[in-house]
Order: sequence, then C-alpha cells, then structure tokens
Amino acid sequence: MARALWDGWEDEAVADSGGAPAWSVPGAVHQVRHKGPQFDVDLSPTLPRSAQGHP
Repeated sequence: MARALWDGWEDEAVADSGGAPAWSVPGAVHQVRHKGPQFDVDLSPTLPRSAQGHP
C-alpha cells in the first residue's frame, strides 16, 4: 500500500516552470484506491516521492 502512495506521482510530475498554473503536471498524479479487510484508502497523494524514490 505504501508503494502505491509513493508511486502515485509519475517521475516527471513536478512542473519545471515557475510560471506553470500548478506545481504538478496535469494527469501525472494518480488517485490511489484500496479496499481491504483492514482499511480503505481513496486519496490523491499530495507530495511527490523523494529523490531516491522509495526508502
């Protein structure tokens, strides 16, 4: 589940222009949905993954 949250942002999802209308590229951030016996998650990650990708 954590990996799905980290991977919710594509590699090039952060806009490279200071004049961009948003700081993420449209369509590059994906909704994460999980329904399981322990918990349900339905969210859009708000921060890009770190430079190393995954801990």
